[in-house]
Amino acid sequence: MSPEELRHRLDGLARAPGVRAAREALRLVDVRSESPLETAVRLPLLDAGLPYPELQLPFLCRGIAGRIDIAYPVELLAGRSGGRYVGLAIEADGREPHLDAATFDHDRVRHTSLEEADWLVRRFTDRDARRRTAAMVGVVSRAIRQ
Repeated sequence: MSPEELRHRLDGLARAPGVRAAREALRLVDVRSESPLETAVRLPLLDAGLPYPELQLPFLCRGIAGRIDIAYPVELLAGRSGGRYVGLAIEADGREPHLDAATFDHDRVRHTSLEEADWLVRRFTDRDARRRTAAMVGVVSRAIRQ
């Protein structure tokens, strides 16, 4: 069921228990997010008052193509970043996909390509998103100011 279909169903249950909480949770859904981990990284950033990031932003650098999980391009930061970076690239790294050596290696190549294209890259794991949330938000806040 799409978020729009769910919204429509909730509209028909205006007085049912839990509908208000369901609407609030649905407001946070972004179908561009490709994993629960990406969502677990994104939501604390929003809770901290940081700007809404771009999700799955395409990039191409020296023949390496990909998408940045969570991106803050300089233009999105409204002039907050005056340094050499074109933006902040946040990668949500799940453990399971990286058990495969080829995937692990490809991610390192992507990381280097992003840096060569002048992106400031920060990587976070499930533990960062769920247990070290304040530290993760601090890292992102400082990177945005950089």
